[in-house]
Amino acid sequence: MQKLEQDFFEEYKRLDALCRDLLSAERGVSAYLEEMEAAPNALWPQLPGWKDDYYALKHLRWVRNQIAHEPGFAGCTPEDLQTLAAFTRRVLGQQDPLALLYRAGQAQAAGRKSPQAGGRHARAAGGGRQGRPQPHPWRTLACAGVLLALFAFLLLYLLFLPPQ
Repeated sequence: MQKLEQDFFEEYKRLDALCRDLLSAERGVSAYLEEMEAAPNALWPQLPGWKDDYYALKHLRWVRNQIAHEPGFAGCTPEDLQTLAAFTRRVLGQQDPLALLYRAGQAQAAGRKSPQAGGRHARAAGGGRQGRPQPHPWRTLACAGVLLALFAFLLLYLLFLPPQ
């Protein structure tokens, strides 16, 4: 294996580990590609270079597989290594396609739930609790009812406790 292939392989392992950690997956770059494939097509036009990144990442995975499984493979180019290193930097800087997709989805969700879109009700519904699920009103009522029943049972028990 030439130095270029060794450097490429090491950089790929770095990106693969980063993707595994990022996605909590066993297969790093492959899981990243699967997430890209599962992304809503409607958001793709909002993300410049999405398809280019997708096909570049597929190519880089192919080069890695050739290096790993084909003895004497010499098809790795310096541009492949540069592209791989640049993509790794973008993932670290949260400028990669999935980070951009996440932010675009958050922006759309915020637009649907903004106080301007929902009026007074949206502001009162817990706009300060971003990222946390909102409690269901029936769950709050059910908990209050259970606590009230327990308190009443304890009070009745203490009032009618036989003297000793």
